[in-house]
Amino acid sequence: MSPAYARVYGFDESHTKYASKYSLYLYREQGKDPLPRENTDQQGSSHLTGTPILFIPGNAGSYKQVRSIAAQAANIFYEERESIVNPNVTSLDFFAADFNGDFTAFHGRTMTDQSEYLNDAVKFILSLYQNNEKPACSVILLGHSMGGVVARVMLSLPNYLEGSVNTILTLAAPHAAAPATFDGELISVMSSADDFWRKGGKLRNVTVVSITGGILDTTLPADYTTLTGIVPDTNGLTVTTSGIPGVWTPMDHLAIVWCDQLRRIVARTLLEVTDREMIGYSRDHRMEVFRKYFKGVSSPLSGKTFGLKIDLNQLKDSARERSFQLPAPKSKRDSVGPDIHMLQLPQDGSMRFSFLSSLRPTSLDKLAESSSPAILFCRTVPSGSKPQSAVFDYTSSSTSQFVQLDCIDVHDTVQMVPRSGVSSAEKSSYGGESKPFYSLDLSAESLSNINTIVIAEPGLAIPAGDFVLADLQPESATQLTLGQKSLWKLLSRGGYDLTLPSQRPLVVDIDVPSARSSLLAYSFDIRYRKSPLERFSPFLSQTVGDDTKWHIDLNHVISHILGDSPFSPYKRSANMKLRLYTDSFVSDQITDIYMSVDWFKSLRNLVLRYRLSIVGLPMFVTCFVFFLQLQTYISGGCFPDFGDTLYRFCSLKILAPITAVFCVLSSITSIPIVRAVLRWLDPIRSADLSSMKAVSGPDVTLDEYFLGIGESALWFYGPIALLISIALVGALYMVVSCVIQLVVLLAGFLSISFSSLASSRRRTFSVVLLMALVLIYFPYQFAFVCCFFTQTFVVLKAYVSETSPSYRNFNLSLLLLMAWILPINVPIMIVWVHNFSLKWATPFSSHHNLLAVLPIVLLIQLNNSGYTLSRPVSKPAVFITRFLVAYTAFYALIFGTRHMFLMHHLFNILCAWFLLLMLQDWFLPRKLLKDLPSKLH
Repeated sequence: MSPAYARVYGFDESHTKYASKYSLYLYREQGKDPLPRENTDQQGSSHLTGTPILFIPGNAGSYKQVRSIAAQAANIFYEERESIVNPNVTSLDFFAADFNGDFTAFHGRTMTDQSEYLNDAVKFILSLYQNNEKPACSVILLGHSMGGVVARVMLSLPNYLEGSVNTILTLAAPHAAAPATFDGELISVMSSADDFWRKGGKLRNVTVVSITGGILDTTLPADYTTLTGIVPDTNGLTVTTSGIPGVWTPMDHLAIVWCDQLRRIVARTLLEVTDREMIGYSRDHRMEVFRKYFKGVSSPLSGKTFGLKIDLNQLKDSARERSFQLPAPKSKRDSVGPDIHMLQLPQDGSMRFSFLSSLRPTSLDKLAESSSPAILFCRTVPSGSKPQSAVFDYTSSSTSQFVQLDCIDVHDTVQMVPRSGVSSAEKSSYGGESKPFYSLDLSAESLSNINTIVIAEPGLAIPAGDFVLADLQPESATQLTLGQKSLWKLLSRGGYDLTLPSQRPLVVDIDVPSARSSLLAYSFDIRYRKSPLERFSPFLSQTVGDDTKWHIDLNHVISHILGDSPFSPYKRSANMKLRLYTDSFVSDQITDIYMSVDWFKSLRNLVLRYRLSIVGLPMFVTCFVFFLQLQTYISGGCFPDFGDTLYRFCSLKILAPITAVFCVLSSITSIPIVRAVLRWLDPIRSADLSSMKAVSGPDVTLDEYFLGIGESALWFYGPIALLISIALVGALYMVVSCVIQLVVLLAGFLSISFSSLASSRRRTFSVVLLMALVLIYFPYQFAFVCCFFTQTFVVLKAYVSETSPSYRNFNLSLLLLMAWILPINVPIMIVWVHNFSLKWATPFSSHHNLLAVLPIVLLIQLNNSGYTLSRPVSKPAVFITRFLVAYTAFYALIFGTRHMFLMHHLFNILCAWFLLLMLQDWFLPRKLLKDLPSKLH
């Protein structure tokens, strides 16, 4: 690679208001691509004659990430052009957006800024081609991570030029759910874009491909990359890198951009959908290309039909022939052509054809100089029918009997599969040291218009170690089931087993109906006796919906799947399907398969999917303990210690019912009527399930409440989550207590006094200044962070000065609540600091709302002044206090993971209510409050 990045200076403030913050670059591969003249603009764009592609980096990404794919595309176009199938192929002009490392995943306004900027960039890029004889009329979008989401958001904005984008290819992009829920505007932007795409009126010609790295992506759950419920199958495709032919390996979040095997496929696929006429291929053609290169799926009956005349003397026992293998003893025949085998299909349409070879099949016209066979799907020509213009005639003047067929050569439709017998699937991927295998498998339905399969032997001997195998078997014999659908039975029994007979087809499909959940790791123990005559070692593929993985070492198979997933749409009908390849021609031994759940490996699946729950669920426990503290305070007048109340929370009387609720909560939240009630209780508009069903079918569902688990058999994850949450709250309390005790010891040892506090006038000035800055410049998250540190000082002061126990305990509990809110606010502060470093005043319109933080600021300042919470005495005050704390705990439990940002606002409302309680000292008669002192002197 010899990269060159030319900044497009012509794309300035006259074209976009974001020119001072973002910039646009053109990538050129030196020595191949024509280099632009300096100061590229409309007048200096004569070198742009290819198809424009705009690369969109992800969260804190770099525009230079475009290099790997762009360089490979240039290499293929200029050095391997003859290998490109597309007759109208053009070169690719890669543009890349420089967002200066913006944190798109944290901030909705930043995502909107980028989307608006890129829509302006697309218009400008197309203007660079307007003087060409055939100007480009659309741009291909290539997005990594959050850049893929930005690409979809672009098309939903008012400044989008309709028809300017017809293809979007994304790498590890979280289409189904936001990876972080710290910002309400981010949730709103993504939700609005999803609704726009589900309606799809203006997007009928737009195709989207989502590629995920799978289990090795530790930055983003692979479940979030699905297009289910957003883009219909006619327009969208979701694939995992482990299932892409020639790649066959999972990869992490960054490697998905530069992995050599994947970038070859991506670059070649992009070249295959370019159109020299600049009209653009149809949506169906582009989807066909994407399925061919990313899934290895192509129609075997779409080739050009030709005629075939075969001398029946060349055939032997064809009526009974159901299999084919090479190498095999060559028959002694006097033939004018190659040895030909005809596999006759019965009229009942019950047969399935399977083919596996270490050699790629060749076309019939190249058979004489090849060592690979040719495969033809044929129909008998009815008598009197007009023959094909092109006919391969293998008859002679001495031929007494012949058969005439209409055939399609399917050598281009075979699928590459990884080679077994090597250490890993990557060994036979692109650039690997071993050659892959080639497979073709057609069901009875696919063969409904075919009555004969012709396999012609090659003219040359096949190399030593290579093989060709094919068989025609009843479809019922190739389809087996492992276990039952019930996951309850799988977990209670410990596993399921299946025995395959010794006489079995070359390829066997095994349905595993109980393997649906992406939270579990499944272990397969496959036991068989290896035969010395085997031409290949058995290997296995697993498929769940769009997710495909290959296992070439069957000694111990661990399966992670993308099935029923928390917080993202999935199809209930999708379950694991295995495909087992064995050399059944020489093996006469049975094969046993035992399936179980690997609990240790399953723990890995939990960490990434529930990382946001580390805030929501501990917030529930903290709020519940706070509720118990308030109960004691209301009834007895003394605010108890948090640690003592947490210990009380863990008592059997309280914890047992809560644990029981956690056991059944996942099942309860899966009931349709309960979901409807929860949707009504949630102030945030949730996804419309009916619109998802309209896009992807009636079996689409979404589990977005509590832990996002729709499978009742996984009830035990609830108590585990509760236990972890209690442990986290206890750990936080112990850390804070240790810090407090350490400060108290140091204060006593060094004679440090906290009694000298700022004057009331200075505190008032600080509050006014802070609010003014929030209103004008700072986001309100800045004020919250300041309040957190102020409250920390208040707690330390209270313990050092040995003030009232109620005052100490209330402020400590308030600090612990703020500690769980802090992670929600810090990411927005990071975005603000980043923009400040770029000298860019990003509109934080929704983050300058004084009411979103004013009650917290005032409450903390009253705490700092020595006031404590007034005890609610009236029935309405007691009810409202209990309700607000209980609802905050309920929201954190049910909605906290997916709508984390709202917990800040609920805490803010709670602080506002505490303020009202404390203000009764000033507005109610003193005689009513003589036993309720709220000021510590």
